[in-house]
Amino acid sequence: MRYGPLAYGSLRSGGERVRKKTGVPCGLALTPTLEGNITCHTVLYAFGGTMMNARGQVRMDARTTAALTYAKSLYQDAGSNDELTWASGGNAQAMLDRKVSCTMNGISLLRTAEKNAPEVAKKLRIQPPLLGSYGVTAFPHATNCSVIWEFSQNQAVAKLFLIDMLDQSKHIYEQSGGSNFPMYQKALPNLVVRLEKDPRADPPDKYHELKDALHWTPNLGAPGLVTPAWMEAFNTFVVPRMFRSAVLGELSVVDAARAAESEMKQLAEKWKDV
Repeated sequence: MRYGPLAYGSLRSGGERVRKKTGVPCGLALTPTLEGNITCHTVLYAFGGTMMNARGQVRMDARTTAALTYAKSLYQDAGSNDELTWASGGNAQAMLDRKVSCTMNGISLLRTAEKNAPEVAKKLRIQPPLLGSYGVTAFPHATNCSVIWEFSQNQAVAKLFLIDMLDQSKHIYEQSGGSNFPMYQKALPNLVVRLEKDPRADPPDKYHELKDALHWTPNLGAPGLVTPAWMEAFNTFVVPRMFRSAVLGELSVVDAARAAESEMKQLAEKWKDV
């Protein structure tokens, strides 16, 4: 695939062909790590699934089992055991070592290659999230949110600080190597131009694929808002553990979804009065 896979179906079929021809597997992290969280939530969202709906109700349905069924087939047809054992950063290192054909990770993976292994970086390409049955979505590695306490004695100064920080979006973007996108795109009006002419990329327009990232990156907790229950589920890796049990066949995809749903409902009950 000259331009890489565009949809999850072609990732599976293309990954299978690559593994058969070269022995190099697909490298999506399926471990209880940040990378595993990002990967599994992204796949779950692509198939229309989510831990909670917009009203904060726990929802594990046929869309969830569809995502699990896909992940299991991808693992069987194109994956490797390493996907289930990587520590944090393991999938990125495997990609840099040319041990996997693709993975989901932040921009830092490519930036690391550009700095430490330019020849490897030339062979790596970056692209938007794959098309799933419910569209294009990529889960963020991190999102920033600033708050000012109501009891603060320096609210005016705090608000000024936040305004000044937004004004520094250009420098924040540059110092992070492009990993920190601006909260408001107008704060960095020439973002697309910068992506088309990146000084470290080879070719210079390699990062152009990220021009619409603010549109296909949802907030944590989407389609609703992040809640204490949702955040505890995220931090205790409910979704990666669900994927792992289904992929390994420890539970059927239906039972894996039911187990995760039960765990989520307990967390929702625990936090309902907060």
